Formats: sequence, C-alpha cells, structure tokens
Amino acid sequence: MVVAVQFFIPEERLHVCDWLKQQSPEITAQILELTQTVYKMNQINTHVSANNQHFIECIHSWEQKYKDKLLQHQKELADIVDKTKRNTETNHEQTVQQYQIRMNELIQTNQKEKEYYTNIIEQNNHAKQKEFDSLTQFIRDSQHENEKLKNSITDLTKLFTGSASHTGIVGENLVHYTFNTLQLGMLDDMRYDTSPGCEDFLWSNDTMLCSVEVKNSKCLHSKHDMDKHIKRISEAAQTTKINCALFISLNARVPNKSHFEIQTHSGIPILYVSKYESLSHQTLIEIAFRLMHIIWNIHKHNTQTQDDSHNFNHIFHDISMTFSQQIKTIAALDDSILAIEKNTQNTFTQLQKLRKSKAVLCDSLDSFYSKYPLIKPLSQNEDPCETYNESQNSLLKSISLFHSKRKKYPKEIKQIKSYLENPEIYHDIANDYGQEFPTIVDSLKKSKKFLKN
Repeated sequence: MVVAVQFFIPEERLHVCDWLKQQSPEITAQILELTQTVYKMNQINTHVSANNQHFIECIHSWEQKYKDKLLQHQKELADIVDKTKRNTETNHEQTVQQYQIRMNELIQTNQKEKEYYTNIIEQNNHAKQKEFDSLTQFIRDSQHENEKLKNSITDLTKLFTGSASHTGIVGENLVHYTFNTLQLGMLDDMRYDTSPGCEDFLWSNDTMLCSVEVKNSKCLHSKHDMDKHIKRISEAAQTTKINCALFISLNARVPNKSHFEIQTHSGIPILYVSKYESLSHQTLIEIAFRLMHIIWNIHKHNTQTQDDSHNFNHIFHDISMTFSQQIKTIAALDDSILAIEKNTQNTFTQLQKLRKSKAVLCDSLDSFYSKYPLIKPLSQNEDPCETYNESQNSLLKSISLFHSKRKKYPKEIKQIKSYLENPEIYHDIANDYGQEFPTIVDSLKKSKKFLKN
C-alpha cells in the first residue's frame, strides 16, 4: 500500500526536491529514513555531551539494517547469476550438439552437391559466354543505328506523347497546314496574342471575321474548356473583333453537342465540329472550314427581324442534319478507300514476290547456262565465234553445215562426225556434249543468224 505525504518547502528551494520526485515509493522511504538518522546525528552535540551512547546506537542500528539489506540483495544477485549461467551453459551445449549433427550431415552431402553444381555452373557459364558474345556483337552493331533513331524521333515523340500543350501544337499546326490548301482567305495565328477574346486563329475572308479554336486532347472538360471558349467569344463579339466562330475538336466529342452542330451566341453563329470515326483529321478540318464559309454566307444575308431569325435557326438546324448525314456517307467512302488501299498494298506485295521469284528463276537459269553455255539460245546480236571456245565452235559449225547440205538437223551426235573440220576431236566432243546434243540442236534452231553464217 502506498500513502501520499505532503511537504511544505520554501519556493526558492523547490528545486532540491526534483530528484526525489523521480524515485519509487520504496526508494523514497529509504531516503527519508536515512535522512532522519543523519538529521539526528547532526542534532547531537559531541563536544558538549559526555555520553555518546545514543549516537553510537543510532549508527549501529543504521549500519546493521543496511548490511542486512545489502547481503540479501547480493544473495539474490548471486542466485540469478548462477541460474542464468546454468541455463546458458545447457542451451549452449544443446545448440552445439544440434549444429554438430547438422554439420556432419552437410559434410556428407555437400561434396556430391558441390561436384554436381560445379558441372552445371561450368556448362551454364560456357553457354552464357557464347550468348553474351553474340549479344555483345549485336549490341555493338545496332547501338549506332539505335542512337540515330533515338535522336531522330525524340522531338516527334515529345509532340505526340508529351504534355497537353505539345499535342495541342500538333493539332493547331495541322489545322493551319490544311487551311492553306483551301483558298478560303487568310488565317492569322493568335495563339500568342494576350488581348481579350483571342483564341487560336482569326480567319478573315471578305467581310467574315471568324474566331477558330482547335482542341487536340482526348477529353474536353465541359465546364472549364467550354466556359472559357464562350467567354472569349463574348469578349470578341462585343468588341466587333469577330462576327462568327468555329470550334474544332480533333480527338474528343464536344460535350452535349452532335458531331456537327450550329448555335448562336452573342448574336453570331458558332459551328462546333467533333471527331468522327473513320474520318481523317484533314478531311474533318476541310469540311469544317467549308461548312463555316457556307454558314457565314447565309448569315450575312439574313435580316434582323424576329420571324427571319426564327427561320434562320431552322436553316442552321437543317444544315447541321444534312452535313451529319453527309459525314456518315464520307466516313463510309473513307472505309471503302482504306479497303481499296489495303487490297492495292496486298497486290503490290504479291507483285514484289513475283518479281523476286522471277529474279531467282533468272539467276538459276544464268547459273545453268554458265555451266552449259551451248544450251543457251544465241541472241540476234551475239557472235558464236566470240561466245564459245574452239571445241564448241567446231560442234556448232558441223551442225550448221549438216543442216545446210541435208536441209534437216542431226538427231545424234555421230551424224556430224564427217562434217567436222578436224575429225580427230570427234571423240572429245562426243564425250563432252553427247548427252546435251539434242538440247544444243534445239537452241540452234532459234539462232537464225548463226544458221545463215
């Protein structure tokens, strides 16, 4: 049981008790008891009193009490040390025995495993070295080409796979390039103009001043992007900077609008054009500009009466529906064109294969004729005397002489023996050209120049 005790200490000496607050109740009690003894010892006046018996008794009482405590504490520590020592020695002996048993088992098996894995490692090292050498050579051969390819596509990759600003620049440049082929006025670049109401381009054609906004992102933020677009249109219309507007989205659908939709805002017509499947970007851009040019011509001749405005809105709606249907037709035509292009490419591929087969065949014939030159038909410009050697020329002249005198071709090589200029070489010619003789005769039939000679 622990009892709380309250002390009163002068405020300026409060710090002397800080260390005492950190002690346990048992230690605090012992400190107070020792302090009492010391305090009583200080109260005894050893110089005045002749009897110090009380003082000595106090010292002996204190000494005996703390000696007992010290002996008890030492005994407990000795018991703990002995017990711990015995447990440690027992655990150590058991562990050493287990390790010794395991080590003996490993010694028996490690030798065979070592030999097995050494052989496997040597085989793998040999195979890996061969593979490494071949890969090293391949890397050396392709490293230079890869570096050139990397340098050539770095800028292009940044444009198509980089940030939204990079992909936006690609779309805007494509719009500008396509517009330059249409001959529909001028397209001024306003991308770096910070004045109010400026979008990407300002399209001017006669009296038409059209603001052009281009989006090439995969998704349009309906609240942010469209509100910013409407705000710029309002600012430009109020300052008479524009009298119509065109919004082109090359990859994403304009929120809450069809692929081609005409609306009016701040008193000016706005055409919204979205990406249509199977329709190329250039075709989409060209249709957007041409349709906006037609819309402006209709708007320019429109009166400002209420009834006419109502009819004007109906005209815009009809135009949107008509062009949507036409876009579907154009998309179908694009699909057909792509199919034809694919078939054409396949036909061209087959043509290339046929040309390659023809080249292989021609190479094989050239190789065959180089081995058997007498079988090759003579062309009209070839002189056999320059083409063949002496033995071959003798054979050909004997066949020609046989034909000129007997008005027919020999069927066997022995028939031309008497027509040779030097009959002594007949046996050599028969051995060399006996099997190919019918083919040689057929080739001479096609060589009319030689027969004439």
